[in-house]
Amino acid sequence: MAAVKEPFSVNPNFANKHLYTPVIGHGETLYLAGRTSWNAPEPEDIKAATKFVLDGLEAELKNVGSSMEKVLKVVVYLRDIEDYDGMNAMYEGRFGAVPPARTTVEAKLPRKSIVGVDITAYR
Repeated sequence: MAAVKEPFSVNPNFANKHLYTPVIGHGETLYLAGRTSWNAPEPEDIKAATKFVLDGLEAELKNVGSSMEKVLKVVVYLRDIEDYDGMNAMYEGRFGAVPPARTTVEAKLPRKSIVGVDITAYR
């Protein structure tokens, strides 16, 4: 039997039900929707914003039976590429002994976010 696309209900209060699914699984692969820092407690501090985003993604992974150690690919979006070192300070060590493949780009982000991250993992 072929693998099918499996939506996960990670947040029962998720407001944008018709726009996207926070986590989609296909076989053992998990695709997490990008998370940004717009509602972080310190939205203009790159270290605090990065930690906030990664903590949220980690919680979503745990909710669907995975972990940061099972992340295969990360894409980091920075409003200002000059924040690269600050982002890295919070990123380092978050994914276990073998860090995932990663791409980091400068991008315009929604809602005045300074950092956004999306990941692909397995369960």
